[in-house]
Amino acid sequence: FCLQFSGGHVHERVQVLRDDGRCVGISLRAFCCVIWPHISECDLEVLLGWCKAYQAQRTLHELMKVMRHEDVDLDAEDIAELFAALEGNTDGQLPVDELHRLGCLDVETARKLVARLDADRSARLTKLEVRSVVHQLDTALREQFRAACLMHPQTNREAN
Repeated sequence: FCLQFSGGHVHERVQVLRDDGRCVGISLRAFCCVIWPHISECDLEVLLGWCKAYQAQRTLHELMKVMRHEDVDLDAEDIAELFAALEGNTDGQLPVDELHRLGCLDVETARKLVARLDADRSARLTKLEVRSVVHQLDTALREQFRAACLMHPQTNREAN
């Protein structure tokens, strides 16, 4: 990668995108095409699949913090990507075997995660059940903000 980037053509192409002004961001697919302009579509799909799998594993790792009663740094988009990457049959649910096989969790850890988050006791996680973790964080943050506002009412009136 360093060799590719320092070779000049990548730096020039990124510079053109930046200077253009119309390009605010760049997709991973486009970035890969800039780095490897001659990559085949098949190889590009494999590379993007690896990236999705890596991100899904990071999201699962973050979700596992629930088991340790730690704060979880996830949003609805992370959860949607997790399901898109791990759902073998696209039924909107993640059973223990898919978490184990596709999420690279050991069976016992996958069972514990499902047991912790499975509100309807279906032995599968739904997006709604996993999103509840994010909702709980949003609710907790809202309550902390409300408490802070109640503790400092003068600051709020001065701001208005």
